[in-house]
Amino acid sequence: MEKQKIYFRFLSIMFIVTAFLPVVHENLPKGIGSFRFFWAPLWLGSLLVFKKEVFTKKVVFYFLVYGVCLLFFIPTFWHNMDDWLSKYIKEEFYWIFTIVCVLYYYFTVKDYEGLNMLIRISLVFIGITAVLSIIASSINPLYARLITGVSNRFRDTQEGMFFIKMGAGQYSFGQSLICLFPILIYYYKQGSTILFSKRVLLLYIVLLYFTVIRMQFFANIILATLAIIISFLGSRRIRLSLFIIVCVLIVAVVIPRDFYTNILLSVSTIFDKSSENYHKITDMSEFVAAGGNLESGTTANRLSRYSMLYQTFIKSPVFGNAASPDPDEIGAGYHLHWMGKLAATGIVGLILFLWPNYFYIKSCIKRFHKNYAFFAAISFVAFFALGLMKTISGRDIWFTYLFLIPGMYYLPLLNRNKKDFL
Repeated sequence: MEKQKIYFRFLSIMFIVTAFLPVVHENLPKGIGSFRFFWAPLWLGSLLVFKKEVFTKKVVFYFLVYGVCLLFFIPTFWHNMDDWLSKYIKEEFYWIFTIVCVLYYYFTVKDYEGLNMLIRISLVFIGITAVLSIIASSINPLYARLITGVSNRFRDTQEGMFFIKMGAGQYSFGQSLICLFPILIYYYKQGSTILFSKRVLLLYIVLLYFTVIRMQFFANIILATLAIIISFLGSRRIRLSLFIIVCVLIVAVVIPRDFYTNILLSVSTIFDKSSENYHKITDMSEFVAAGGNLESGTTANRLSRYSMLYQTFIKSPVFGNAASPDPDEIGAGYHLHWMGKLAATGIVGLILFLWPNYFYIKSCIKRFHKNYAFFAAISFVAFFALGLMKTISGRDIWFTYLFLIPGMYYLPLLNRNKKDFL
């Protein structure tokens, strides 16, 4: 039994490597470093042989039902779905289901010490990748955006392969950091030394926030900043947080647009004029100055996708318009995760997806003490807010949402009575 526990812990560490330590898994021999073709099948196969009961857990079973529904709906109601979207939806389920199985394996066998170890290792790996990402951004400030781009094929160039092999964080890594801030701030406010000393923990938070800025995904910067502010205000100041939000909305209506334009232009001067952050902020200032009536620019294009996707959605609201003979009708959805899913798979598809996620979050909140639950809720909200602004893609963000947020709750386990957590 002890050998079996060590075996599953080893597999779990390799999962963490494939998610948060690309400097290792990108340099492993071809195949051995693959989550999709090696570690995930090995994990699921091992569960079938040694721990079948994991698949009977309510949350795991609900996600499995979602996957079975996909297998039925894709060749029937969504039979004309374009290859990219069909592949992405299947791959998304593959990531989700495997990661949930990792979490619930530890819950099933009650190996909370092993879970504790994995969370600590994850945070160390994240710190290493954050440092490498900052170094990469000092070499090429746009490296993360260029690697993410599909059309420019930067990934296939010598420079692109250099950044990949050096282990710099990519698109999904930047997203995953946003959901970590509330939990890290929770432990900082608790004055806990279970991770690091309070001073080192603050430096760690600053390091991750600086990484988000250096990676130059503007939506990530906005959400990370909001998550940090709300987290520092804390649950005791939730009324103050709501009051501030209401005041900001009221003031936003009253104050002339020129005021916001000037603020945005002033903020833009913090960044280099050749940076993506500078471009996004000045673009937003132009959009605000035009009263939202600007038809060109990044901000206008992003918002216009909602209108485009809504028009696609109303053509077939129940089962979606993924079967449309014109793939361009849902192409914009690749940049807006939830709206794109709604337009492509309809109300039925969105409900099928949200159903197991609802039970997952409900299960997590029941496990948490109310203080931790508040900060976890901020992380969950940040995750879903990401999907309103961007595509949610990659293992890193799913590992954070499905594994780190609930797993970090057990970090104090070795310092306190187990009964407080189980």
